Amino acid sequence: MKITFFLVIVLLGTFLLNAQNITISGTITDAYSGEKIINVLVLEKNSQRQTSTNNFGFYSLSVPVQDSCVIFVSNFGYENFEENLIIKNNLQKDISLVPTTNEIEEITISANKINDPSTGILTLSPKQISLIPALGGERDIFKSFQLMPGVMQGTEGKSGLYVRGGSPDQNLIILDDVPLYSIEHFNGFFSVFNDDAIKTAKLIKGNFPARYGGRLSSVIDVRMKDGNMKKTTGTISTGFLTTKICLEGPLIKDKISFMFSIRRSMIDLFLTPYYAIDRGDYFNYVFYDINSKLNYKVSDKDNIYLSFYTGDDRFTNSYSDKGLYSKTKDAFSMRGGNSLLAFRWNHIFNNKLFGNLTLNYTKFRYFNSSLTEDIENGKTTYKIFNSIESSISDYAAKYDFEYSIAMFYKINFGVLYTRHIFNPSAIKYSDFMIDREYNVDTFLLSQNFNSNEFNTYIENIIKISDFFSANIGFRESIYFIDSKEYISHEPRIILNFSPFKKISFKGSYAKTSQNIHLMVLNNVNFFSSIWVPATEKCPPEYSNIYSLAFVTSLFKNFDIEIEFYQKEMSNLIEFAKGSFYSNASDWENKSEKNGVGHSYGLEFFINKKIGRLTGWIGYSYSKTTRQFENINSGKVYPYDFDRPHDFKIFVNYKIKENLDFSVAWYFQSGRPINMPIGYYYSYSFYNFDFENNIPIPYNNYTELFTDKNSFRMKPYHRLDIALNWTKEKKRGFRTLSFGIYNVYNRLNAHYYYFDTITNNGIKERVLYQYALLPIIPSISYTFKFK
Repeated sequence: MKITFFLVIVLLGTFLLNAQNITISGTITDAYSGEKIINVLVLEKNSQRQTSTNNFGFYSLSVPVQDSCVIFVSNFGYENFEENLIIKNNLQKDISLVPTTNEIEEITISANKINDPSTGILTLSPKQISLIPALGGERDIFKSFQLMPGVMQGTEGKSGLYVRGGSPDQNLIILDDVPLYSIEHFNGFFSVFNDDAIKTAKLIKGNFPARYGGRLSSVIDVRMKDGNMKKTTGTISTGFLTTKICLEGPLIKDKISFMFSIRRSMIDLFLTPYYAIDRGDYFNYVFYDINSKLNYKVSDKDNIYLSFYTGDDRFTNSYSDKGLYSKTKDAFSMRGGNSLLAFRWNHIFNNKLFGNLTLNYTKFRYFNSSLTEDIENGKTTYKIFNSIESSISDYAAKYDFEYSIAMFYKINFGVLYTRHIFNPSAIKYSDFMIDREYNVDTFLLSQNFNSNEFNTYIENIIKISDFFSANIGFRESIYFIDSKEYISHEPRIILNFSPFKKISFKGSYAKTSQNIHLMVLNNVNFFSSIWVPATEKCPPEYSNIYSLAFVTSLFKNFDIEIEFYQKEMSNLIEFAKGSFYSNASDWENKSEKNGVGHSYGLEFFINKKIGRLTGWIGYSYSKTTRQFENINSGKVYPYDFDRPHDFKIFVNYKIKENLDFSVAWYFQSGRPINMPIGYYYSYSFYNFDFENNIPIPYNNYTELFTDKNSFRMKPYHRLDIALNWTKEKKRGFRTLSFGIYNVYNRLNAHYYYFDTITNNGIKERVLYQYALLPIIPSISYTFKFK
């Protein structure tokens, strides 16, 4: 009875408030392309009520009833928009923003972080990504995110993200609302995201709202361009590493648009001839990405989008050693990649309610094989072949809603169903030798799994003046596999207090779950990962994330953020080292389970976004550990990518309107690794000298280790620079980009190894390091059609 009475009072209060308000709603687009603009600030100046556009450019703003309103709209890279409106009733107001011609002018109001309860969020546009120096001149979203505090790279040059103590498989990576399971090209040196096809990319480092789920550490939300509704345009880019083409334009002006983009690597054009001529063997490696999108404006209230992506890596290497009558052949091949298809329909039900339906399919597939063959007199005398094939596919349906109930209150809610189809491994192995009585020819198929996942969520977004705002949400995850049910109740709380105009204090808590595991295995080149489901033997992973933050914009043109976080993870999995093929076929039993992870850190970030000189400085101190019952004698040990000190600087200086210069510097503590503290020799007699009638000893040495990851590599640091020179031509704009990766040629250790040398007749074991990437200059050319 009390609950019913309370609900009646709340509903009555909401009704009375709505009776005293009017609602202004609409979409905000780019005036030149018709592209919907995300995260645009919309402010009514008289009442100081404000909101921002969603992922489809829609906004809904409730303001008090008054004779007139002053609508002010602002977004970085666009001219400010302001208009006086005389309104008596609810109004639909669509707005077009004009891109600014002077990017160094100050923007009066931006979607500032003072009144936004969210923390640890970075949003990048293609323009911002293009300014950041890149390996080989290949601009990369993930390399850009690695410049942020709390985000670590794995090993030298790789695109993987280790966010606040998490691992790459704990990042939810979505493209147009659809998850991707592998984001790596060229063994991780490049991500699958072609920046020419991207509209925005957002990284949420920790306490993500209830609409996101299924991973423990972070969210990377990438949106493809919708396609130009006004005219046909395009971009062509080429460099040493890739060539890219992107086209977009209207099929029916202001009604239907398309976007198509393709990227192909150029590495094989250089390496294949080199290997054939210099080394006499065959080497070929190529990767590609295809993005496309169709955007259909059915009406002022309905839009339909069809998104498609596919990408692959293909690698082949073979070597033949030919004699007069014999030949030995070794060959290795690999291919793997993602495919994605999504249908989305968003509908404006009224000036307060917005809905988006998503139906999608996504798949990651992987295959590799190796062959060794001896041929004598045209006849095979020995042959060994093995291969493995793996895949994961998802079919999913999702419906998201946004409902602006009152001036101070909005709710987001939705449902999601996903069917996962896992094919962990199909292994073929054959071993043949002529005249041998028994030969091996076998096929091993691990158990395939089908699982179902059902999620619901709600977010209560509250804003009580500029003093207090919050996003209080809840996510319910139900996971079914093998007649077992796993339920996860996940509260999400994000709070913001602003006692002063330019100062705010933020706090948040999130519980998350993950129902899939990534099996990373040894002895495989390039891709070495297989996705497997959470099962009774390997249950779902969980995390609890806490954070406190201080944000200020007291200093003109500067934003300063200081944030402390703590993350507790449970049910972690560590797969056993050893044979790739035996582990892949029996992964449930060959893993360490029920591991515990702990990470905490303090991050400092200062950002300047306005003026000729822009950029940021980021620093974080963190500690990350793992603990498993049967690893390191059950004792806590540093995580493989625990780097306590992380310091990054990015600076861009606009020399002239068409010329800018960028510098990026990285410093990170060295990674913890296993290193022997000593060794001893043991002698065995493996041969006999019959001439002298004596056995020949063979020196075996055995390494002695202490605790896991007790040795730390040298600190990592590197300086990159880039210069972009743009010139207007008759048909468009051409940009020449010059860059240098690792300017002062720092030989950062990729790994360490021991070798034995003889010094004055005494054998010594000496430690060496292997460095992967020296100084690398680059040049690329881009032409953008008008």
